[in-house]
Amino acid sequence: MFEVRETTLKARAHATLDRLAEALLRYPEVRIELSGHIDVHGEFISRKQIGGRQADAVKAYLVSRGVAADRIETRDAGADEPITLSRNAAERAQNRRVELALLSSAYAYKQRATKCSKSTPSGGGPRD
Repeated sequence: MFEVRETTLKARAHATLDRLAEALLRYPEVRIELSGHIDVHGEFISRKQIGGRQADAVKAYLVSRGVAADRIETRDAGADEPITLSRNAAERAQNRRVELALLSSAYAYKQRATKCSKSTPSGGGPRD
């Protein structure tokens, strides 16, 4: 999605992000969090806040495609949540990523409420 220590999206990321934007536009009740991750190698000063700026770049792209900015939160996870601790450069590349997490959805909330009401005994109180 990005070159190492860069915050400009690669052109090849656009197709994937376009599909994500389409899905978010189709489901306007969905809110997401984008968290930017980096690897632990390199000068600290050069990696400082890169993950957060990469997450912000993805958000800006989605907003440019019509997704409301208030539906997207960003977070700089830095190097605190690695996938691998390998010294191998190819494996370490897995740590450089922007992850998406679903924060909320009216549909998900409605489904959860429906399941809870079905599992509660009649009368609403605990079973004897």
